[in-house]
Amino acid sequence: AQVWDGQFGEPEQKIFRSLVGIRDPQKHAQVRRVWARGFTPEALRSYHPILNKRVSNLISHFDARVGQKLDLSKWISYFT
Repeated sequence: AQVWDGQFGEPEQKIFRSLVGIRDPQKHAQVRRVWARGFTPEALRSYHPILNKRVSNLISHFDARVGQKLDLSKWISYFT
């Protein structure tokens, strides 16, 4: 049985779209360093105002539709 190795495209292209799929330790470390900047305590704190605004907006949309059916997956998709 074949196992997916996290690569997209032809094997010689070695296109990775997921940090989890990178098997080469050096390449993984290189990509992880770039991503890690977005998860520092300072970076996470800086997301609070944006996230609070988006959550409030989402709740407002829900409040405006009380008693109505809504496609929650669609709304969560808009939110993300």
